[in-house]
This record gives sequence, structure tokens and C-alpha cells, in this order.
Amino acid sequence: MKATARPWVLLGLCAALFLPALATLPMTDYKELRVVLPAREMAAGGDWLMPRFQGELRLRKPPLMYWIVASAFGLARSTDSATVARLPSALMGTAAILALYAGGAGLIGRRRALLGACVAATSFLVLRHARVAQADMALCLFTLLAVLCGYGALSSGGGGIRRWLGFGVCAGLGFMTKGPAALALPVAALAAFAAVDRGGRRRLFGLGALLSLLVFAAIVVPWYLLVLHPTAAQSAAQTAIHNELRETFEGTDHAQPFFFYLHQLPAGMLPWGLLLPFAVASVWRARHHRGARFLLCWFATSFVILSLVRNKQLHYALLLVPPAALITGDLLAHGWLAARSWRRALCRGYLAGLLALVLLAGVACLLAPFLGRGWPVAPLVAAGVALAAPAGMGLAWPGLRAFPARFAAALLAMVAAVYANAYAFTPLYDARSLLPVFAGAARPATSPAPRVFAVGSNLTALQFYLDRPLAPATNFASAWAQCGARDAVLLVSDRKHPLEAPADPPPALEMRQRDLRCLLYLKR
Repeated sequence: MKATARPWVLLGLCAALFLPALATLPMTDYKELRVVLPAREMAAGGDWLMPRFQGELRLRKPPLMYWIVASAFGLARSTDSATVARLPSALMGTAAILALYAGGAGLIGRRRALLGACVAATSFLVLRHARVAQADMALCLFTLLAVLCGYGALSSGGGGIRRWLGFGVCAGLGFMTKGPAALALPVAALAAFAAVDRGGRRRLFGLGALLSLLVFAAIVVPWYLLVLHPTAAQSAAQTAIHNELRETFEGTDHAQPFFFYLHQLPAGMLPWGLLLPFAVASVWRARHHRGARFLLCWFATSFVILSLVRNKQLHYALLLVPPAALITGDLLAHGWLAARSWRRALCRGYLAGLLALVLLAGVACLLAPFLGRGWPVAPLVAAGVALAAPAGMGLAWPGLRAFPARFAAALLAMVAAVYANAYAFTPLYDARSLLPVFAGAARPATSPAPRVFAVGSNLTALQFYLDRPLAPATNFASAWAQCGARDAVLLVSDRKHPLEAPADPPPALEMRQRDLRCLLYLKR
């Protein structure tokens, strides 16, 4: 493949993976709604300096992601579209993959960087966070750019000042997205590399590095000064920021053992994560190469820092995916080689096994509708064909048995898996996919209602889909007692929050999907 075509191939892959059916996944994750609802309030004319969620100040995270989503709402002139809310994450995911390829080419070569970028794009964590309106993908992008700018500054004989300025900008934007990780991880990686690289050590303490810190401070400090300015909200702002920092380093809400990421990172990088231990061993053998040495420093320091932080969650491991993907891409490149080695045999065998598993999954989808469980035929058959076709051709077709062709077949299978999950599996396993359908049917009645009371579960998600505030109530009787003329009551019952629907009055609208039941009542 020509070098000039590779970025276009990656761009097409990212578009196929990150853009389809952004609205199909129901927006019910509380973490996502904590970004989208404050952003919607900003886009509707709310305070951009002091974000609010459910009427309360939301200052535990810096506001850049709120601003990005609010800007998307403003440009689209729509505040109730899940696609618009999630599109910035998809675009930042695409930018991260392209940056990983461009930066990785200078570290380990173009072919290895291309494979690493494809590994990152098709890893579970990237697929998950490039398709939701959370801050993690933006943090990953800015942290990645800061690391690459810093490495360029340490390695460059000329133009180092521009790269240091880029480091300061990217680290500052990352900090304003989700806090200290955007500065701590790049600095640790650069410091570790400078410790083992004579030229890098000299540049780490030069004028450029100092300028980068000044640029970083110029981006980060103003917002904190404004929110901590002596006002009525100062005390709440100080408390929120202090609590966020304390929970990050000392909290126990998500306390996990030191070795948490040893098993969570391979799981988060599926379907490639099982190769990671072998990939680290392989790149260690090439540590005499400068790029490989930096890659090891980057991965090791980030891994240790995240492991030392007491609070650990799977989505934090997204910050480890870029170096881990390049390391895995370096190993996969041995599958292309003609020379026989354990790495060549491992990569080719792993790829064949992966295609065999996808083929089995496709066959299972084809057979599932005919097992008498009432599963829908059309979407499952379509998903089965989409999964089985590239996997079967990669395994059986004589002309597609070469490693590059099989790797391309695996990428096509991953694209098919994204479509199958969006259009076939999500409506099948997630009853909450009923919520946007119910909200769309209820909106003509709720939009003119002076007040809409809500009882039950998934109320924050309904607030997004209905694009209006809801008044929570403890039970239907109290909500109905508070209703005036033309008010409405929403009742949402599921397995975790079962609620009995009243016999009188009859609902104006009722929908049910497995254990989820949604009802609308109107006060005449």
C-alpha cells in the first residue's frame, strides 16, 4: 500500500467504525448525561463558566467537554440529538487514530504504525468511547498529542520550540477536559525517556520546556481563577474541585488493587489485547532503537502512574491504548515477514483464530432466529451474513490467505460487528432502546404541558430525549395530586425499580419492551 493512501484508509476505517448509528445506542449512561445535559443548558443560553447538572453546580471536572458539546449543539441548532452530542467524540477518536499513525511512523516505521493505528481503532475501549459523549476520548487525544509533541521536541535538532509550544497547548486542553492526567502522563514519559537518552536529557530542561509550562498555565489558570473568584458560588466551587482531586488520589469509590490494569487493559483492547504481553516482550528486544525505547518509556510510566492511583476504572485504561496499540502493531508486523520465527507464527495463528471466532459468531446469528425463541429474523440474519462473509473469505479463499489480506478481512469483520451491535444486538438485549421511541411518541403531549412529573427509573435519559425539565416525584399518587390542568406524569418501571401502574386514570400512552414499561398520563 502506498504511504500516501494509508491516512485515507485509516480515515475510511474510522468513519465506518465511529459514525454509524450514533443515535441507536440509548443515551442512558449517567456519565454521558452528566456531560450532555449541562452542555445543552449552555447551548440554550445558560452559564458557560459555571456548568450545572440537574440544577446543581457541576465543577468536579473542568468544562472543556461541556463547551465542545454545547458548541456542537449550537452549530447544529439542535439540543435533543444524540448524534450531534456524540459526533465530537467520533471526530476526536478519528483525529487520535490519525495522530497515532503519524506519530508512530516516526517511532517504529510506517507499516508498524499503520497496524498499530488499526489495532487502536478496532479495540473495545476506543470503539466504546469514540461513540459516546464523554470526556475520555478527548482526554486521550490531547494526552496523545502532548506526548508526541514532547517526543518531537526532545528528538528534534530544530523546530523544538514549536513542538514545546504544541506540548503546552495539548496538555492544557487535556487538563481542561478531565484534569491532571493530561500533564502527568506526558511529563512522566518524557522524563523517563530523557533519563535514558543523552540528547533528550539536555532538551528537557531548556527554554522550550519552560515556555510549554507557561502556555499550559495560560490555558488552565484563567478558568480556575474565575470560578474561585469571591462570589456566592466560591465556596461550592472550592468544595467541588477539592473533592474531585481528593477522590482521584485518595478516594475509595473505585478502589482496586495495584494489578488491576494487568488484566483490565488486555480486556479493554480486545480483540487484540491477548497479544499485548508478547508484544511488550518483542519490543523490549528492540530497545536499542530510539523510537522503541521511547515507546517502552511511555507505556511503562503511564501504566505505573495509573496503577498507583487508588481509584481505578476500565475507562482510565483508554490512556494506555495508544502506546499499547503501537507495541501490538510492532508485533503484528512480524506476521508480514517471510522469515520464520515464533512471532510470525504467533501473529498468523492469532489472526486465523480471530477470524474463526468471528465466523462462528456469524453462523450463530444466522441460526438464532430459527431456535424458536421469537428473535427477529431479518436483523440477525443480516448480522450473521455481515460477520461470516469477511471471516469465511479470509479463512477459505485461496487468494486471501496472505497475512495482509487476512488482516483486512479482520478489520471488515470489526466494522460488521459495530453495525450488528447497533442495528441488531442493542435493540435485542437493551430494553432501554425503547426510551427514545417512547419519548418521540410522548413529545406532542408533553411539549405544551406546563409541568411534567416523572416517577421511576431512567428519568435523566427521558429528560434528554424530551428536551425539557422533569419534576421528579416519589410515587404516582403524589405526582398526580400535584398535577394541574394539562400537566403530565411519566411513569417508568423496570426490573430494578418495579412500579405498579394505577388502574385509574388510564394512560394516554403505554409502551413495553421486556421488563421496561413506559406510561404517560395527562391531567385533563
